[in-house]
Amino acid sequence: MQTIGTYLKNRGYQSLFFSNLAETLGSSLFNIVLVIYAGMMPSHSQQGWALTAVGIANFVPGIYQMLTGYLADRQKSPLKMSRNMKMIQAACYLVLACFINQPFTWLIFSILLLINIFSDSIGNFSTSLLLPTMRDLVSDEDRERVTGFSSGILQSISLAGQFIGSTLIVVFTYNYQIFSLANAALFLLSAIFLFRAARYITGTVKGEIAADEEQERVNQHFFKSLKLAISEVLSVPMLGRYISIYTIAGLVGAAFGEVAILAFLRTPSLQIISFGISVATMQTVFAVGSILGSIVPIPFLEKRSLATVLLLQISFVFLLVLAFLTACPFYIGFSVMFFTALVQGKVQPKFSAWVMNHTANKNLAFAMSIISTATTITLPLGQLIFMTIANVFSITISFACMAVYILCLLGYIFFVRVKEQKQQLL
Repeated sequence: MQTIGTYLKNRGYQSLFFSNLAETLGSSLFNIVLVIYAGMMPSHSQQGWALTAVGIANFVPGIYQMLTGYLADRQKSPLKMSRNMKMIQAACYLVLACFINQPFTWLIFSILLLINIFSDSIGNFSTSLLLPTMRDLVSDEDRERVTGFSSGILQSISLAGQFIGSTLIVVFTYNYQIFSLANAALFLLSAIFLFRAARYITGTVKGEIAADEEQERVNQHFFKSLKLAISEVLSVPMLGRYISIYTIAGLVGAAFGEVAILAFLRTPSLQIISFGISVATMQTVFAVGSILGSIVPIPFLEKRSLATVLLLQISFVFLLVLAFLTACPFYIGFSVMFFTALVQGKVQPKFSAWVMNHTANKNLAFAMSIISTATTITLPLGQLIFMTIANVFSITISFACMAVYILCLLGYIFFVRVKEQKQQLL
């Protein structure tokens, strides 16, 4: 077992890690700037439609991430391809810098959104390309700790990027061109780190595919190959059940936050000082809890199985929904919220490590992208269902429906946990 510091001294892993940092900072900087840009539209009506378009655009790349993951697994030189993708992303924002400061028109805004969707899509593709290489650089016994550390740092950078972006845009008097150029520079820096990585990562660790295997993949019909890849991924014991848990849980995931914001607005007893501070505090508590969960060692959770930790996380979500359903004082709700996020911070790297340890390199990116796509698709559906109930009937009924739904989910996770224990005995 090696320490995190040992991996960070490994120049191959170090280069990939800093490449991801640069890309994460660039993406978070521009995402918050895009929201601010949409909010600066001439009229309230335009602001509303622009913000709606931004929200939809953020979901789009995740919908077909399964396809990008499938394609990533079939690249002969993934490290080289990932480097090329980051250079294309840099070029996209250089082009965007040429016209982003022009007076607002829906045509310019549409082009801006399309470039951002394209950049996020190839960013997902680039990340998927590097998964097998990252896997080969970390031992199985260290993967959960290293993945948790990496996830926590990237979340911290993303959070800091949003704060920095929203502050600097005011300092630069809403000069969006500067941010577009900064984004291009960060993606270029990310590509440079991958050039550096190529010097220290060689052979099979690069994830290069043997010529005969590559030829066999090319000769396969696309849909036949896709169907075969799906069957191979789902043949991994327990993986299909874990994907189903994430898919089912996704219906509540984003919906709770939206209904909670509505609850803050209509129930002053839930607020901390004011509505705005309450929403900001909720987002901060979730972010801090999740980051701490990813970085700080918690032996009790690390020694438990994935199904057990998932059961604990969803149990906290159930308590959180009950806290809002019964209009508990804010300090109770936010305390449960923190522990929910803390456990979530452990679940994500544990699940990623589990998938990496149980999935062959040739299908690794595809397996991870199936999970991402399944979750992404259910998020807006959950928001639609529970926000509709909240608006048509009441917030209380919406939370009550969530509670019943989560109880059913807990029963299913308990069933999966039993299956997992039987699998371990075989």
